[in-house]
Amino acid sequence: MTKWEYRVMDVAGEEYEDIEATLNGLGAEGWELVCTTETEESVCTLWLKRQRW
Repeated sequence: MTKWEYRVMDVAGEEYEDIEATLNGLGAEGWELVCTTETEESVCTLWLKRQRW
């Protein structure tokens, strides 16, 4: 049975290049972006997962 771990991050007021760099770094660590949500205050929440070994 595959086991997963999850990570949730809020990003607000960051430049696209900064968010992209963060996601590239997390991708190198095995994290996969599975969903994004946005609040009324323009806070973007990133939902990530990776397989737990």
